[in-house]
Amino acid sequence: ILESEFLIDDNRIVEKKNPPAPDAAVRTHFLKALDDTRVRAEEALRANPGDRDALFALSIAQGVATDYMALVEKRQISSLSSARRSNDYAQRLLKLDPKFYDAYLTAGLSEYMLGSLPFFIRWFIHFDNVSGNKERGKENLELVSREGHYFRPFAKILLGIISLREKKPKDAQKLLVDLSRQYPANPLFRKELAKLNGKLGVGAN
Repeated sequence: ILESEFLIDDNRIVEKKNPPAPDAAVRTHFLKALDDTRVRAEEALRANPGDRDALFALSIAQGVATDYMALVEKRQISSLSSARRSNDYAQRLLKLDPKFYDAYLTAGLSEYMLGSLPFFIRWFIHFDNVSGNKERGKENLELVSREGHYFRPFAKILLGIISLREKKPKDAQKLLVDLSRQYPANPLFRKELAKLNGKLGVGAN
């Protein structure tokens, strides 16, 4: 799923014909981890409604649930409810602390995702403080790639995928070079960079 050929091809993302069955044991542990996160974070918020870490944890948990539903279980429409909740928590966090830069990843991805949906679907979907402006979404992701703490590398990955989707391979190449140098033990970055260099007709970096 994390390979670029999957993420830049909408047909492969939404393909529902004979998808591999999710591992039942992994799914059980995964859902339990999400529920544990929710219970602990909501308890923290009851004690302190301004708990930034609790809001961030809830935003992450709902974001991961979105990815699992959309990419693994192939329930793209159903996943929008989790995406909306993830954005809600991120927006609450940013109102409390505009310098909590990691939260801009969720806000930015929500902007880009909503802007990428067909108009007739977008018409029925509302995300708080999200207009579906793809450029604004990319600006938020770029902010995280510079200032983020936890999500800085993930923001670069998302920007690389966006660059490939928008037919800007040299922009993606720069991001992959940076990620490959920063994380030399990760074979996926080197593999993706080698494939892209091959398409661009240049040697490996």
